[in-house]
Amino acid sequence: MTFSAFIEAADELISVEKCVHTVATSVLKVSSNVNIGSNTSTIRENLGGTLDSIEHIEKVIGQVRKALIQANNQYCQSEMALLDGGQALDHQTYGNNRYGSDGMGHLNKIKVKIIGEENTSADPFDGNGPYGGNQGDPYKTYKEHPESEEGKRLSAIVRKYYPDYSDQEVRDYLNKLDDEGCGYVAMTNTIFAQYQGKEKEFEETFGFPMYDKKGNLNYRDMVTDFYSATDNHNSKGILWWKHDELDETEDASVIDGKGTTRGEREYRYEMYMKEHGINVDVHNITMKSPTPEAYQKQHEKGDIIMRMSPVLLYNEDGSIACEAEGGHAMTVTGVTDDRLLIVSSWGDKYYVDPQCDSTISYQQVTYK
Repeated sequence: MTFSAFIEAADELISVEKCVHTVATSVLKVSSNVNIGSNTSTIRENLGGTLDSIEHIEKVIGQVRKALIQANNQYCQSEMALLDGGQALDHQTYGNNRYGSDGMGHLNKIKVKIIGEENTSADPFDGNGPYGGNQGDPYKTYKEHPESEEGKRLSAIVRKYYPDYSDQEVRDYLNKLDDEGCGYVAMTNTIFAQYQGKEKEFEETFGFPMYDKKGNLNYRDMVTDFYSATDNHNSKGILWWKHDELDETEDASVIDGKGTTRGEREYRYEMYMKEHGINVDVHNITMKSPTPEAYQKQHEKGDIIMRMSPVLLYNEDGSIACEAEGGHAMTVTGVTDDRLLIVSSWGDKYYVDPQCDSTISYQQVTYK
Protein backbone atom coordinates (compact mmCIF):
# COMPACT_ATOMS: atom_id res chain seq x y z
CA MET A 1 0.00 0.00 0.00
CA THR A 2 1.38 3.44 -0.97
CA PHE A 3 1.55 6.55 1.21
CA SER A 4 -1.32 8.07 -0.77
CA ALA A 5 -3.51 5.06 -0.03
CA PHE A 6 -2.81 5.41 3.70
CA ILE A 7 -3.56 9.14 3.51
CA GLU A 8 -6.86 8.46 1.75
CA ALA A 9 -7.74 5.85 4.41
CA ALA A 10 -6.98 8.41 7.14
CA ASP A 11 -9.28 10.91 5.43
CA GLU A 12 -12.08 8.35 5.38
CA LEU A 13 -11.54 7.60 9.09
CA ILE A 14 -11.72 11.30 9.92
CA SER A 15 -14.92 11.62 7.89
CA VAL A 16 -16.54 8.71 9.77
CA GLU A 17 -15.32 10.07 13.09
CA LYS A 18 -16.85 13.50 12.37
CA CYS A 19 -20.20 11.88 11.56
CA VAL A 20 -20.15 9.98 14.87
CA HIS A 21 -19.16 13.19 16.64
CA THR A 22 -22.11 15.05 15.10
CA VAL A 23 -24.59 12.36 16.18
CA ALA A 24 -23.19 12.21 19.72
CA THR A 25 -23.31 16.00 20.00
CA SER A 26 -26.92 16.07 18.82
CA VAL A 27 -27.93 13.34 21.29
CA LEU A 28 -26.20 15.23 24.10
CA LYS A 29 -28.09 18.42 23.20
CA VAL A 30 -31.39 16.55 23.21
CA SER A 31 -30.63 14.84 26.53
CA SER A 32 -29.84 18.20 28.13
CA ASN A 33 -33.43 19.24 27.56
CA VAL A 34 -35.12 15.97 28.37
CA ASN A 35 -35.42 14.19 31.71
CA ILE A 36 -35.24 10.44 31.17
CA GLY A 37 -35.27 9.34 34.77
CA SER A 38 -32.70 8.62 37.44
CA ASN A 39 -30.03 7.72 34.87
CA THR A 40 -30.18 11.08 33.08
CA SER A 41 -27.03 12.54 34.63
CA THR A 42 -25.10 9.30 34.09
CA ILE A 43 -26.10 9.17 30.42
CA ARG A 44 -25.07 12.79 29.91
CA GLU A 45 -21.76 12.17 31.66
CA ASN A 46 -21.07 9.12 29.46
CA LEU A 47 -21.94 11.07 26.31
CA GLY A 48 -19.58 13.84 27.35
CA GLY A 49 -16.81 11.30 27.88
CA THR A 50 -17.58 9.78 24.49
CA LEU A 51 -17.22 13.17 22.82
CA ASP A 52 -13.86 13.69 24.52
CA SER A 53 -12.68 10.30 23.25
CA ILE A 54 -13.88 11.00 19.72
CA GLU A 55 -12.09 14.35 19.67
CA HIS A 56 -8.90 12.67 20.89
CA ILE A 57 -9.16 10.03 18.15
CA GLU A 58 -9.64 12.78 15.55
CA LYS A 59 -6.53 14.56 16.83
CA VAL A 60 -4.44 11.38 16.67
CA ILE A 61 -5.63 10.50 13.14
CA GLY A 62 -4.91 14.06 12.03
CA GLN A 63 -1.36 13.83 13.40
CA VAL A 64 -0.80 10.50 11.63
CA ARG A 65 -2.19 11.96 8.40
CA LYS A 66 0.19 14.93 8.52
CA ALA A 67 3.13 12.60 9.18
CA LEU A 68 2.12 10.46 6.20
CA ILE A 69 1.92 13.52 3.92
CA GLN A 70 5.36 14.67 5.03
CA ALA A 71 6.81 11.17 4.57
CA ASN A 72 5.23 10.90 1.13
CA ASN A 73 6.67 14.26 0.05
CA GLN A 74 10.14 13.33 1.30
CA TYR A 75 9.96 9.92 -0.38
CA CYS A 76 8.92 11.34 -3.76
CA GLN A 77 11.55 14.08 -3.62
CA SER A 78 14.35 11.68 -2.71
CA GLU A 79 13.33 9.11 -5.33
CA MET A 80 13.10 11.70 -8.09
CA ALA A 81 16.49 13.11 -7.12
CA LEU A 82 18.08 9.65 -7.29
CA LEU A 83 16.56 8.92 -10.67
CA ASP A 84 17.96 12.12 -12.14
CA GLY A 85 21.43 12.06 -10.67
CA GLY A 86 20.54 14.36 -7.79
CA GLN A 87 18.35 16.77 -9.79
CA ALA A 88 14.62 16.58 -9.18
CA LEU A 89 12.59 15.94 -12.32
CA ASP A 90 9.54 17.84 -13.47
CA HIS A 91 6.43 15.70 -13.00
CA GLN A 92 5.78 15.66 -16.74
CA THR A 93 9.03 13.83 -17.51
CA TYR A 94 9.63 11.88 -14.32
CA GLY A 95 10.40 8.25 -14.96
CA ASN A 96 10.93 8.47 -18.73
CA ASN A 97 11.85 4.91 -19.70
CA ARG A 98 13.98 4.13 -16.68
CA TYR A 99 14.76 0.72 -18.20
CA GLY A 100 17.08 2.24 -20.81
CA SER A 101 17.30 1.33 -24.49
CA ASP A 102 16.96 -2.44 -24.29
CA GLY A 103 13.19 -2.30 -24.72
CA MET A 104 12.27 -3.47 -21.24
CA GLY A 105 9.39 -1.49 -19.76
CA HIS A 106 7.93 -0.81 -23.20
CA LEU A 107 4.63 -1.80 -24.64
CA ASN A 108 4.58 -2.72 -28.27
CA LYS A 109 3.85 0.32 -30.43
CA ILE A 110 0.31 1.29 -29.56
CA LYS A 111 -2.31 0.74 -32.20
CA VAL A 112 -3.89 4.13 -32.54
CA LYS A 113 -7.29 3.27 -33.91
CA ILE A 114 -9.16 5.37 -31.37
CA ILE A 115 -12.69 4.71 -30.14
CA GLY A 116 -14.73 7.21 -28.20
CA GLU A 117 -12.88 10.49 -28.64
CA GLU A 118 -15.12 13.43 -29.39
CA ASN A 119 -14.62 15.73 -32.39
CA THR A 120 -16.26 19.06 -31.58
CA SER A 121 -14.66 22.51 -31.50
CA ALA A 122 -15.37 22.80 -27.76
CA ASP A 123 -13.86 19.40 -27.02
CA PRO A 124 -10.58 19.44 -25.05
CA PHE A 125 -9.38 16.38 -26.95
CA ASP A 126 -9.97 17.24 -30.60
CA GLY A 127 -6.29 17.69 -31.39
CA ASN A 128 -6.42 21.49 -31.47
CA GLY A 129 -4.31 23.09 -28.76
CA PRO A 130 -3.44 21.42 -25.46
CA TYR A 131 -4.87 17.97 -24.80
CA GLY A 132 -6.93 19.01 -21.78
CA GLY A 133 -5.92 21.19 -18.86
CA ASN A 134 -2.66 21.36 -16.93
CA GLN A 135 -2.75 22.11 -13.20
CA GLY A 136 0.70 23.71 -13.42
CA ASP A 137 -0.30 26.28 -16.02
CA PRO A 138 -1.89 28.87 -13.64
CA TYR A 139 1.20 28.88 -11.39
CA LYS A 140 3.61 29.10 -14.33
CA THR A 141 1.64 31.94 -15.89
CA TYR A 142 1.35 33.96 -12.68
CA LYS A 143 4.94 33.32 -11.63
CA GLU A 144 6.38 34.44 -14.97
CA HIS A 145 3.86 37.15 -15.94
CA PRO A 146 2.04 38.45 -12.84
CA GLU A 147 1.30 41.83 -14.46
CA SER A 148 0.00 40.41 -17.72
CA GLU A 149 -3.71 40.35 -18.48
CA GLU A 150 -3.74 36.59 -17.77
CA GLY A 151 -1.79 36.99 -14.53
CA LYS A 152 -4.07 39.75 -13.27
CA ARG A 153 -7.15 37.67 -14.07
CA LEU A 154 -5.72 34.70 -12.15
CA SER A 155 -5.06 36.84 -9.07
CA ALA A 156 -8.57 38.31 -9.35
CA ILE A 157 -10.07 34.81 -9.44
CA VAL A 158 -8.16 33.72 -6.32
CA ARG A 159 -9.00 36.97 -4.50
CA LYS A 160 -12.67 36.50 -5.31
CA TYR A 161 -12.55 33.80 -2.62
CA TYR A 162 -9.56 35.07 -0.59
CA PRO A 163 -9.79 38.88 -0.86
CA ASP A 164 -6.98 39.60 1.61
CA TYR A 165 -4.33 37.50 -0.13
CA SER A 166 -1.08 39.27 -0.95
CA ASP A 167 0.71 38.71 -4.26
CA GLN A 168 2.97 36.13 -2.56
CA GLU A 169 -0.01 34.31 -1.07
CA VAL A 170 -1.67 34.15 -4.50
CA ARG A 171 1.55 32.74 -5.92
CA ASP A 172 1.79 30.15 -3.12
CA TYR A 173 -1.83 29.19 -3.62
CA LEU A 174 -1.34 28.56 -7.33
CA ASN A 175 1.82 26.64 -6.47
CA LYS A 176 -0.31 24.38 -4.26
CA LEU A 177 -2.76 23.94 -7.13
CA ASP A 178 0.18 22.77 -9.24
CA ASP A 179 1.12 20.32 -6.49
CA GLU A 180 -2.28 18.70 -5.94
CA GLY A 181 -4.59 19.81 -8.75
CA CYS A 182 -4.85 16.74 -10.98
CA GLY A 183 -8.32 15.85 -9.70
CA TYR A 184 -9.56 19.40 -10.25
CA VAL A 185 -8.28 19.44 -13.84
CA ALA A 186 -9.74 16.01 -14.56
CA MET A 187 -13.16 17.30 -13.52
CA THR A 188 -13.07 20.67 -15.30
CA ASN A 189 -11.93 19.05 -18.56
CA THR A 190 -15.47 17.71 -18.83
CA ILE A 191 -17.38 21.02 -18.81
CA PHE A 192 -16.38 22.58 -22.12
CA ALA A 193 -18.30 20.22 -24.42
CA GLN A 194 -21.46 21.23 -22.54
CA TYR A 195 -21.10 24.76 -23.93
CA GLN A 196 -20.56 23.90 -27.58
CA GLY A 197 -21.75 26.98 -29.49
CA LYS A 198 -22.69 28.76 -26.24
CA GLU A 199 -19.56 30.78 -25.55
CA LYS A 200 -21.49 33.85 -24.34
CA GLU A 201 -23.49 31.73 -21.89
CA PHE A 202 -20.25 30.17 -20.60
CA GLU A 203 -18.76 33.58 -19.83
CA GLU A 204 -21.98 34.76 -18.17
CA THR A 205 -22.03 31.59 -16.04
CA PHE A 206 -18.41 31.50 -14.89
CA GLY A 207 -17.24 35.09 -15.28
CA PHE A 208 -14.37 34.53 -17.72
CA PRO A 209 -14.17 33.71 -21.43
CA MET A 210 -14.43 30.17 -22.75
CA TYR A 211 -11.39 30.62 -24.99
CA ASP A 212 -8.03 32.27 -24.31
CA LYS A 213 -6.25 34.74 -26.58
CA LYS A 214 -4.71 31.91 -28.59
CA GLY A 215 -8.11 30.43 -29.32
CA ASN A 216 -7.60 27.48 -26.98
CA LEU A 217 -10.13 26.43 -24.38
CA ASN A 218 -9.62 28.38 -21.18
CA TYR A 219 -8.51 25.56 -18.90
CA ARG A 220 -6.32 27.95 -16.88
CA ASP A 221 -9.12 30.13 -15.49
CA MET A 222 -11.56 27.24 -15.22
CA VAL A 223 -9.41 25.10 -12.93
CA THR A 224 -8.27 28.13 -10.93
CA ASP A 225 -11.85 29.16 -10.20
CA PHE A 226 -12.99 25.62 -9.32
CA TYR A 227 -9.97 25.09 -7.08
CA SER A 228 -10.25 28.45 -5.32
CA ALA A 229 -13.97 27.98 -4.70
CA THR A 230 -13.84 24.45 -3.30
CA ASP A 231 -10.38 23.32 -2.20
CA ASN A 232 -10.39 21.96 1.36
CA HIS A 233 -14.19 22.22 1.52
CA ASN A 234 -15.87 19.06 2.77
CA SER A 235 -19.35 17.88 3.61
CA LYS A 236 -19.69 17.31 7.34
CA GLY A 237 -22.42 15.68 9.39
CA ILE A 238 -25.17 13.31 8.33
CA LEU A 239 -28.81 13.52 7.27
CA TRP A 240 -30.31 16.85 8.37
CA TRP A 241 -27.08 18.00 10.01
CA LYS A 242 -25.00 18.14 6.83
CA HIS A 243 -23.10 21.34 6.17
CA ASP A 244 -20.09 22.61 4.24
CA GLU A 245 -16.90 23.11 6.22
CA LEU A 246 -13.50 24.53 5.25
CA ASP A 247 -10.67 22.41 6.69
CA GLU A 248 -7.74 24.79 7.07
CA THR A 249 -5.50 21.95 8.31
CA GLU A 250 -6.01 19.66 5.30
CA ASP A 251 -2.73 20.46 3.56
CA ALA A 252 0.82 19.93 4.75
CA SER A 253 1.81 23.54 3.97
CA VAL A 254 0.77 26.55 1.89
CA ILE A 255 2.40 24.98 -1.18
CA ASP A 256 2.05 21.25 -0.44
CA GLY A 257 -1.46 19.88 -0.95
CA LYS A 258 -2.77 16.40 -0.20
CA GLY A 259 -4.73 15.83 -3.41
CA THR A 260 -8.34 14.65 -3.51
CA THR A 261 -10.22 11.46 -2.74
CA ARG A 262 -13.10 10.26 -4.91
CA GLY A 263 -15.57 11.48 -2.31
CA GLU A 264 -13.99 14.93 -2.22
CA ARG A 265 -14.00 15.25 -5.99
CA GLU A 266 -17.67 14.26 -6.09
CA TYR A 267 -18.72 16.68 -3.37
CA ARG A 268 -16.65 19.63 -4.54
CA TYR A 269 -17.52 19.41 -8.24
CA GLU A 270 -21.25 18.91 -7.62
CA MET A 271 -21.24 21.82 -5.16
CA TYR A 272 -19.34 24.11 -7.54
CA MET A 273 -21.57 23.35 -10.50
CA LYS A 274 -24.73 23.69 -8.40
CA GLU A 275 -23.60 27.18 -7.39
CA HIS A 276 -23.41 28.01 -11.11
CA GLY A 277 -26.85 26.58 -11.86
CA ILE A 278 -25.58 23.35 -13.44
CA ASN A 279 -26.97 19.95 -12.45
CA VAL A 280 -24.23 17.31 -12.53
CA ASP A 281 -23.95 13.88 -10.96
CA VAL A 282 -20.53 12.42 -10.06
CA HIS A 283 -20.54 8.77 -9.03
CA ASN A 284 -18.23 5.79 -8.79
CA ILE A 285 -18.28 3.16 -11.54
CA THR A 286 -16.48 -0.10 -12.25
CA MET A 287 -14.57 -0.83 -15.45
CA LYS A 288 -12.28 -3.80 -15.97
CA SER A 289 -10.44 -4.07 -19.28
CA PRO A 290 -12.99 -2.49 -21.60
CA THR A 291 -13.42 -3.47 -25.19
CA PRO A 292 -13.88 -0.47 -27.48
CA GLU A 293 -17.59 -1.31 -27.65
CA ALA A 294 -17.94 -1.61 -23.86
CA TYR A 295 -16.07 1.66 -23.35
CA GLN A 296 -18.25 3.47 -25.84
CA LYS A 297 -21.40 2.19 -24.12
CA GLN A 298 -20.12 3.42 -20.74
CA HIS A 299 -18.93 6.73 -22.17
CA GLU A 300 -22.39 7.46 -23.56
CA LYS A 301 -23.54 7.81 -19.94
CA GLY A 302 -21.03 10.58 -19.21
CA ASP A 303 -17.37 11.55 -18.99
CA ILE A 304 -15.01 9.16 -17.21
CA ILE A 305 -12.37 10.08 -14.62
CA MET A 306 -9.76 7.59 -13.45
CA ARG A 307 -7.32 7.52 -10.56
CA MET A 308 -4.31 5.22 -10.50
CA SER A 309 -1.67 4.52 -7.89
CA PRO A 310 1.21 4.10 -8.50
CA VAL A 311 1.31 5.97 -11.81
CA LEU A 312 2.37 4.28 -15.05
CA LEU A 313 1.73 6.21 -18.26
CA TYR A 314 2.89 5.32 -21.78
CA ASN A 315 3.65 7.37 -24.86
CA GLU A 316 2.19 6.42 -28.24
CA ASP A 317 5.42 4.61 -29.20
CA GLY A 318 5.05 2.33 -26.17
CA SER A 319 7.81 3.92 -24.07
CA ILE A 320 7.16 4.88 -20.47
CA ALA A 321 6.19 8.52 -20.16
CA CYS A 322 5.77 8.64 -16.38
CA GLU A 323 6.33 6.13 -13.60
CA ALA A 324 5.88 7.43 -10.07
CA GLU A 325 4.65 6.54 -6.62
CA GLY A 326 1.51 8.18 -5.30
CA GLY A 327 -1.91 8.67 -6.86
CA HIS A 328 -2.91 10.64 -9.93
CA ALA A 329 -6.34 11.52 -11.37
CA MET A 330 -6.90 11.92 -15.12
CA THR A 331 -9.68 12.33 -17.66
CA VAL A 332 -10.25 9.24 -19.81
CA THR A 333 -10.79 10.31 -23.41
CA GLY A 334 -10.98 7.04 -25.34
CA VAL A 335 -9.74 3.49 -25.75
CA THR A 336 -7.49 1.92 -28.39
CA ASP A 337 -8.45 -1.23 -30.25
CA ASP A 338 -5.97 -3.16 -28.08
CA ARG A 339 -7.77 -1.98 -24.93
CA LEU A 340 -5.43 0.70 -23.66
CA LEU A 341 -7.15 3.72 -22.15
CA ILE A 342 -6.32 7.12 -23.61
CA VAL A 343 -6.00 9.79 -20.93
CA SER A 344 -5.42 13.51 -20.58
CA SER A 345 -2.73 14.46 -18.07
CA TRP A 346 -0.75 17.73 -17.75
CA GLY A 347 -2.25 18.89 -21.04
CA ASP A 348 -0.91 15.93 -23.04
CA LYS A 349 -2.13 12.58 -24.33
CA TYR A 350 -0.95 9.37 -22.67
CA TYR A 351 -1.98 5.73 -22.52
CA VAL A 352 -2.77 3.48 -19.56
CA ASP A 353 -2.90 -0.30 -19.41
CA PRO A 354 -5.94 -0.96 -17.18
CA GLN A 355 -4.62 -4.46 -16.47
CA CYS A 356 -1.37 -3.23 -14.90
CA ASP A 357 -0.55 -3.80 -11.24
CA SER A 358 -1.61 -0.31 -10.17
CA THR A 359 -4.76 0.28 -8.15
CA ILE A 360 -7.26 1.95 -10.49
CA SER A 361 -10.67 3.43 -9.69
CA TYR A 362 -13.19 5.25 -11.87
CA GLN A 363 -15.82 7.95 -11.60
CA GLN A 364 -18.40 9.14 -14.09
CA VAL A 365 -19.48 12.76 -14.58
CA THR A 366 -23.01 13.02 -15.95
CA TYR A 367 -24.54 16.38 -16.85
CA LYS A 368 -28.32 16.49 -16.62
